[in-house]
Amino acid sequence: MTPLTPEEARDQLATAETLATTSGTDAQIGAFITAGVGVLIAVVLVMTRVLVETIPMPYVIIMGVLASTVVGLIPLVGLMPWHNHHVRFAKRGFARRYAASFGVTMALYAIGMMWAISTPWVVFAPYCVLVALPMLLMATRMAQR
Repeated sequence: MTPLTPEEARDQLATAETLATTSGTDAQIGAFITAGVGVLIAVVLVMTRVLVETIPMPYVIIMGVLASTVVGLIPLVGLMPWHNHHVRFAKRGFARRYAASFGVTMALYAIGMMWAISTPWVVFAPYCVLVALPMLLMATRMAQR
């Protein structure tokens, strides 16, 4: 292991001081953003299903891309920088758990996209809640900081 230079040691101390003084408000904001990401992904899945039912098939792809962009992608692009700013409050190992939660949410989303055409609403609506659940659980853990 290489010893730290004085500059590296000062940087690490400054980072530790910032983490120590971060307020619970930052944790609440981070939890809110994490929950928002999960909910937005579920909303995009619902919008896809609505479009599949209401628009003839040739337009589904065009409208699905448009709805995904307007309903999901634009808000997600807005949330992610805000989220990255507030990640500094996170406990050790948060990034790995967040990535795992996001990965599970996206895997469930991909499965839901394949299901959107043939599944009745009685099954599909609870599934959309399931898509958001990993991120909502992660947000709950963050808020308990």
